Amino acid sequence: MLSKPPGPADPALLARFAAIVGARHALTDPAAIAPYLSEERGLYQGRSPLVLRPGTVAEVAAILELASETGTPVVPQGGNTGLVGGQTPLHGEVVVSLRRLDRIREVDPTSNTMTCEAGVVLAKAQEAAATAGRLFPLSLGAEGSCTIGGNLATNAGGTGALAYGVARELVLGCCACFRARARSRPPSSASPPRRPRSHSSTLPRNAPAAR
Repeated sequence: MLSKPPGPADPALLARFAAIVGARHALTDPAAIAPYLSEERGLYQGRSPLVLRPGTVAEVAAILELASETGTPVVPQGGNTGLVGGQTPLHGEVVVSLRRLDRIREVDPTSNTMTCEAGVVLAKAQEAAATAGRLFPLSLGAEGSCTIGGNLATNAGGTGALAYGVARELVLGCCACFRARARSRPPSSASPPRRPRSHSSTLPRNAPAAR
């Protein structure tokens, strides 16, 4: 939570943020920003002077470095499908949309894993697993627009939660940005050490529950 709401946006500071991602991916026009400011029911309405759309982990790290340096609050956002306002900039924060981080870096049928970036849409991950003859069991109503990063941030459950577990139980490890550094780590000491990089596990079709 913020100790106090942000003050008026400093144009020079906003320009520094925009330079990180380039003008094309730094949104300042109110009409362009509007879709990022509320969820689909309109129950939470936010405000923001700037929406940043980084395309690499390095750009995300640079944004967080500058935000830390200047005390600028930011709100990360995935598919903007959440219904409790967690992705909404309620106090005028800078929005960091991760939708451009949408690559599936690897699908490994041998180890039943896939490596996804935070902005990969859930349905795209499901399709990639199916193409490899595997099942990515996380499934929910917003799977055509919600993202893997948002699924993990909210620990999404979905229709397969009882059989396969919720989102965080399908993860072997993740890459997180800490200011100018990106670190990889497994979610717990019990997790397998194999390639801890934003891994979401997949299971063979008709497999027993993943526990």
